[in-house]
Amino acid sequence: MESGYGFLYLFFNLQMKTMENQTPLDHSVEETAKPEWRTRYLVVESLLYVALLASGAALALGFHAGAYVILLSALGLIILNLVVPIIKLVRKEINVGLFILYLLRTLIVMLVLIGVAFKLESYPYASEFLIIGLTSIWPFFILIPNVEIRKYKANFLAHLLVSLIGIGLTIGYMGVLFSLEAWPYANELHIISMLLCLPIFISLIIMSRDQKYFYLKYYLPQLLLICCVNLYYLMT
Repeated sequence: MESGYGFLYLFFNLQMKTMENQTPLDHSVEETAKPEWRTRYLVVESLLYVALLASGAALALGFHAGAYVILLSALGLIILNLVVPIIKLVRKEINVGLFILYLLRTLIVMLVLIGVAFKLESYPYASEFLIIGLTSIWPFFILIPNVEIRKYKANFLAHLLVSLIGIGLTIGYMGVLFSLEAWPYANELHIISMLLCLPIFISLIIMSRDQKYFYLKYYLPQLLLICCVNLYYLMT
């Protein structure tokens, strides 16, 4: 069971990181050069993120000691993700709406990471943290990407595909939650997610070659990750 939480931790972090490629959170202004403070932030964030992924991989392989690395690295990353939006807001690099989205995304990641760590340490309320975190992620998978692709003058087909991707991702992580909590119908949720995401993954590889749909290629990592998540939990 520990490896199950490890894989959730590992893939969820990757999923949220790849999401930055297609959400407006980090593309609100055009820049010719990154400010010095942001360069330093990216270095620190990268180091913490490597620690997070390494500990996630350790947990996935069954090394329980990785839980402590999670707690320390996640704490540092959460603090950074709370401080940076404030700096950006003060410098007027983002508006209040994007500032709120930053905080909500950080809160969701924090809830999931705390839930994983609490599960591994058998602390109370671990399931509640996981349930709230994983059931709150759907706006970042469905609504926000649809807003983002409007800047590319996306047509109905593109919006439909992006919505289906978000639904597939949401169902997949609901399947993870059901699997970890030993609830019924977990496998069915993973199968539905796979049936949605795998054909879309293949379709986007073909469609992204067309200049009209070039931006859809940014969703390929998301789809690949959720397919890996579904396969893992179907096989365990």
